[in-house]
Amino acid sequence: GIVFIRPGLTYDVGDIISFKNPSGMTVTHRLVAKQVGIPENNYQVAGDANPQPDSVLVPHSEILGKSVFYLPYFGRLAGFIQSPTGFIGFLIVPALLFIVWQIYEIFQEYRKIIEKRFTA
Repeated sequence: GIVFIRPGLTYDVGDIISFKNPSGMTVTHRLVAKQVGIPENNYQVAGDANPQPDSVLVPHSEILGKSVFYLPYFGRLAGFIQSPTGFIGFLIVPALLFIVWQIYEIFQEYRKIIEKRFTA
């Protein structure tokens, strides 16, 4: 799915947050524990499908924001559209259908003009 996030000043246990993991990938997990620290707080997170929380704590500075809206399965559609087959299916085919429809409309108007000339 696709998650829409909004940066926040504070994050609480139960919030769904997106953050950068140590390898630089964006990850979205539920916040399960908060450790108040100096200079910043650290958070323990867990994926909803994982029975155990992640072993690495997430520093506050790595959090991109908390989830405000979620579109399930939309990420799969976006990924498909980026593939060659998806590109053809979602861009080229509709464009070709539009062009064919416009040509049909032009011929309909042309036919009306011809009919008016022969009936007048």
